[in-house]
Amino acid sequence: MTILQRLQAELNIVEADATKKALLENCIWQAEETVKNRRHSSVVEKQYEHLVYQIALRLWNIRGVEGQTSHSENNITRNYQNDGIISDLLRQITPLAVAGSIIADA
Repeated sequence: MTILQRLQAELNIVEADATKKALLENCIWQAEETVKNRRHSSVVEKQYEHLVYQIALRLWNIRGVEGQTSHSENNITRNYQNDGIISDLLRQITPLAVAGSIIADA
């Protein structure tokens, strides 16, 4: 099952709903790019796919009131976390370090 299929099942998005599917694909793309940037890599390794899923789900949820932690309206207060909601997930990603040497000019 792909990340897209898992998220569609979780969020009850049917294949025929092209608009929601496109928005969900965008959330997945953003999540993948976030992981790649954190890893300093051009690919998302298999061990980080679950984080792509979780990041994409959070990105989807902040589109509505589910992602708010505070907001004020008619004596009701909600807000979004100011860290982009995913900082706890990013801490689970080990940045990729490349060992090498500097070659001195001869």
